[in-house]
Amino acid sequence: MSTIHVLKNGEKWGPYTTEELEGHVEQGTFTSEDLVWWEGLEDWQPLSSLFEEEEPPDFECDGVRVFADRLELDGVSLLAPLILRASVQRQRNRRVKPVIGAVLVGVFAVCVAFVPIPRQNHTEWIIWGLVLLGLVIWCLRLMYAGLGGGRSLLIVDLADGNERIRQVDPAIAPQLEEALGRVIVTGRAGFPAAPNQAS
Repeated sequence: MSTIHVLKNGEKWGPYTTEELEGHVEQGTFTSEDLVWWEGLEDWQPLSSLFEEEEPPDFECDGVRVFADRLELDGVSLLAPLILRASVQRQRNRRVKPVIGAVLVGVFAVCVAFVPIPRQNHTEWIIWGLVLLGLVIWCLRLMYAGLGGGRSLLIVDLADGNERIRQVDPAIAPQLEEALGRVIVTGRAGFPAAPNQAS
């Protein structure tokens, strides 16, 4: 589409390149009601059809975009009829090593807090306090890693037998699952039924 002709009030304008035409639209020379034609088109089309804006997604967050007819994961578009199943699964992380580490760091923090260490000036008190605070924060982070935290995985099964798995924020999981349900229903409605095969 190297040259585009414009029909405005019965008068032909052009030919223009796409960039030149965009400039004329921005300046107000042409409006969305004007007609355009380029080689390969059977008839004149409204200018708005050339610059149609993509409708906003139903859901968008962190590289996942859900539209009415497709799902985009990190820029890769998966059309709804090709998606067999899509779900968000929450997984809890229960690991023993971080919990044991947290207990050990906690015991060490208690020892540092109660063992008499000579603290004769403000600098030594500040250093002792910062060490103790660091140990407490380290202990809390280890406990969170071992007991809490969970993660959510978006799992998309495709008609060709492949699957896409992506980690998502657990806070957005309910909204994402709701939006995915709408795409899957739309995709199944638009997918032709498989022909009956006789044995």
